[in-house]
Amino acid sequence: MISVQGVGSLAEMSLAQLLTSGRNLILLREAELVAASLEDRGISATFLKGVALLDAMYESLADRRMVDIDVLVRAKDLEKAVAVLRESGYAAQPNALVLSKSAGEILIQVDLHAELWLFHSEDFWRRRERKSKESRMKVLCPVDQFLHIAWHSVVQDGHVSVQALSDCHAILESNGSRFSWDRLAAIAVEEGWEKPVTLFLEQMEATYPGIIPAEVLDVLSRRKFSRQVGARGRVPSNLDSTGRAAGCSYPRRSMSRPFDSGSLRWQNPYVRMLKLQSQWRKRIRLILKLALPSPGFLRMRYSRFPRSLSFLLTIFRPILLSCEFVAGQAMRCRPGRYR
Repeated sequence: MISVQGVGSLAEMSLAQLLTSGRNLILLREAELVAASLEDRGISATFLKGVALLDAMYESLADRRMVDIDVLVRAKDLEKAVAVLRESGYAAQPNALVLSKSAGEILIQVDLHAELWLFHSEDFWRRRERKSKESRMKVLCPVDQFLHIAWHSVVQDGHVSVQALSDCHAILESNGSRFSWDRLAAIAVEEGWEKPVTLFLEQMEATYPGIIPAEVLDVLSRRKFSRQVGARGRVPSNLDSTGRAAGCSYPRRSMSRPFDSGSLRWQNPYVRMLKLQSQWRKRIRLILKLALPSPGFLRMRYSRFPRSLSFLLTIFRPILLSCEFVAGQAMRCRPGRYR
């Protein structure tokens, strides 16, 4: 059940804030209905970004505008999830992974995702949490939420957005000392995303001075030493003046500006993803996942293609992906909206 607690005094709110609060309440209520429908059908779902943060991390529903409902399901459940949403009154667009319906004058849109490119392992599914005791929504744990927002802003959108900074600040403020910086650094290194996470943390430190522990930035800025961090699963605290840790043979190697962040905005998201991944084995996995996704994803992504010939999509997917890449480059790859 969604309450209006935290919306704030009506007398103190502007018209824009009232409209934002009202829209957010409708979307949050709809998200709870979606969560219940999916859970009742045995479909594991994880709610992402705005819907996972509002009324949990923000004090007021007027503090953040929500555009749509982002839901992650496993690839094997993708077609089943689309069917459940259609039964709930949603209509699929040409890309069947985006479904929408109207609630009065408000358009409610659900974006289904079958993959979190940030994570190569499935461990994040086990780390999920209930959004609240009353909610049926499951969301990423705070550290995974932070990493996903940072990754999405830098890699997917190509720039560090104000909204992403605000969301991560809300996560830190809400969790306080319970937030595990050790775990954040370990996951970033283990998954090979030190570069984008470092860029985001540097920008966040510039925006909110003193909020990022200096040791975390120091460890993430050294790629070779990062192997030891990933193996231990924690951030060492015994760094000496030379940038070494006890038992570590890797010298300090500054990576505070490992790439031209200004040029990221003009790159295709696929190029950014491959360029910012630090481990070549995982780059190969990314290429294979992009070129050869699950048959269910292909049928939903290209829903206008005749179902009887859907097996051909597996063959032509690399060609379709190349066309999307060329089209994106021709459009100068405008940064996506992070909401």
